[in-house]
Amino acid sequence: MTRLSLLILKLLLIFIFAGWVSLWVLKPTEFWTRIWKGMEAKASTTAFGYNGLDFVVFTFPLIVLSIIGFIYLELKRGEPGNRYFIRSTDSNLVSIHHAHHLDFLCSYL
Repeated sequence: MTRLSLLILKLLLIFIFAGWVSLWVLKPTEFWTRIWKGMEAKASTTAFGYNGLDFVVFTFPLIVLSIIGFIYLELKRGEPGNRYFIRSTDSNLVSIHHAHHLDFLCSYL
């Protein structure tokens, strides 16, 4: 189940990122300008106003990517057979170690 969840999250990350990049590719085109004028007219009556539309269209996908990426990394960390583990060395400091590097160090102790 975890592997399927990781695959779905990874595909979702790819599609959202591709959609966000396509917005930037379409932005200088006449097609975008025609659509954008209609969206601006509708958004000017909302609480966000003109600037809120830019915020939603260009930054919301990055916020969603960050949240989904965090969930992906949390699921990946808990996956059995993971090569990485997290060790707390101080109350405010967390370090990530590669498993075979630690085995190498432990052989000398």
